[in-house]
Amino acid sequence: MKIEVFSELEGWNLLFAELSIDKQADTEHRTIMLKKAEEKVKKEFHSTSDIGKNATILSLRTLFKKAGTDPSRYRVASEALLRRVVKGKKIPLINQIVDFNNYLSLITLLPCCVIDTKLSSPLVWRSGNEGEWYISLKGTKFNLKGKPTLFLKGVPVDTPITGNDKFKVTSSTQKATLVIYLPRESYTTSNLRTIVEESANDFFIKCHYLDSTITTLRKTTNDTF
Repeated sequence: MKIEVFSELEGWNLLFAELSIDKQADTEHRTIMLKKAEEKVKKEFHSTSDIGKNATILSLRTLFKKAGTDPSRYRVASEALLRRVVKGKKIPLINQIVDFNNYLSLITLLPCCVIDTKLSSPLVWRSGNEGEWYISLKGTKFNLKGKPTLFLKGVPVDTPITGNDKFKVTSSTQKATLVIYLPRESYTTSNLRTIVEESANDFFIKCHYLDSTITTLRKTTNDTF
């Protein structure tokens, strides 16, 4: 299946993959994997200020600003995760697919999301408008105005800040869609695919990439096409 994305936001690449659990990864195994990622982060970043000097994080912050978001108020999801680790807080175990997603965000420094639905074309990648929102994974209303947001047929699916509760992956989820948001200037999808595949194998998850094309559009509010 091919995913077609119409984008009003320049400078981004989006990587899509379908995930399915091959076999169950027990709590001990997932704990070990996340600990490895946390240790890698702590070796690379000794303080939260070090995170802000990283080229990938800087690129993501710049893209957030261009979309209309203050990245110091609404942090990139991967940066928020990194800051948590650097401050000495552990990443809690949630379920196999979400733990894999968090692991991937830590080792790539990229905002990754897993969605309990199949995505179909066309998708629209743009800044949210006035009055657009969804219920976040925290269970609260999240205002999407000025936030880079992925839309499906006019419905907001995700933003690389906080996930959408409507598409939340739970412990009963066996299949999900992975979306990775990456700055075009500092990451190539070919290098990223290798990392994703190796990480998925470590979590006993099958990964099938979805071919995608991104077409740049002028700003519009029509997401239905």
